[in-house]
Amino acid sequence: MAMVKFRDCLASELSDLPIENGSLITCRDTGDLILDSLEGVRVPLAKGAHIVNGRVTSELFPQEGHFYYSTSDRFVCVYHDGSFQPINATLININLENIMVTKKSQASFPINPNSTGSKFYGVNGHILNVVPHILTTDKSIADLDATNFVGAGNVVFNGVTSDDGWAVKVANNSNYNWIGSANVFVIFVENYNTV
Repeated sequence: MAMVKFRDCLASELSDLPIENGSLITCRDTGDLILDSLEGVRVPLAKGAHIVNGRVTSELFPQEGHFYYSTSDRFVCVYHDGSFQPINATLININLENIMVTKKSQASFPINPNSTGSKFYGVNGHILNVVPHILTTDKSIADLDATNFVGAGNVVFNGVTSDDGWAVKVANNSNYNWIGSANVFVIFVENYNTV
């Protein structure tokens, strides 16, 4: 029958606690569970999530890799490289209106979280990814031959770039200029605890 010794300490005391092979250690303040293996190696088994009422700002003893959840802000942060970094991501559906791509060419349309008029204006954050969704031809040119417009390889999304800010590319392979809108999904993270 295996013998297991249970020990507890504060997280700040863990590094001073001698390794005892086969013991389980619980950190009273963080909820972490650590195993001192039979080989004499300290192995973290589980990290507790810290519940915070209010803004996640400065914990008394923040630890690398620990999760902090604000019940009021509904933000989950991980403490990494000396700061609380949010892991919440928001999916936003935006429509780029009145865009034009000349015949037999392609154009890029910026998606900037801080550009005036965008749904992101005034929000301090950054984009994780942009996913093209639907292209719609403007009704004022819809009476032209529909085969020259969206679909069938004529007017299509041609990728997303993030080189110097995010942008969606639209290619127009038809013999006519194209006017319409591009609907895209933006995966966005609001910066947190920047003050």
